[in-house]
Amino acid sequence: MSYDIRLVQDPAGPWTGVCDQVNAVTQARTVRGALSHLRSAIALSVDGDEDDVAYGTVEIVLADGRDATELLDEVREARVRLADLETRTRTLTREAVRVFTDAGLPRRDVGEILGLSGQRITQILDA
Repeated sequence: MSYDIRLVQDPAGPWTGVCDQVNAVTQARTVRGALSHLRSAIALSVDGDEDDVAYGTVEIVLADGRDATELLDEVREARVRLADLETRTRTLTREAVRVFTDAGLPRRDVGEILGLSGQRITQILDA
């Protein structure tokens, strides 16, 4: 199950992790520690396994009071878009390699056209 959480940095440094859905609150010196403790607290609250605890919305408030939630959301969305673009790029590259080599172009020329080494073209064709 997915849980919405909030991470708040104390001006002294420690992080507090909060999940209102299960009334869980933890504290640690690092974000990583706060997330780990919070995952454990949530699992205990719902009598579940820590591996089944996923975070949905993650709100982050920095020690200086800035809310970094929107920035985190933008980064997460950009990373998803990037992963999709990488998948699309690999698919198109494989297709282009096949089209160009089927048309009789030497592997080195195909590599030159696509900005890849001849060795990489061979790897793509052998895959």
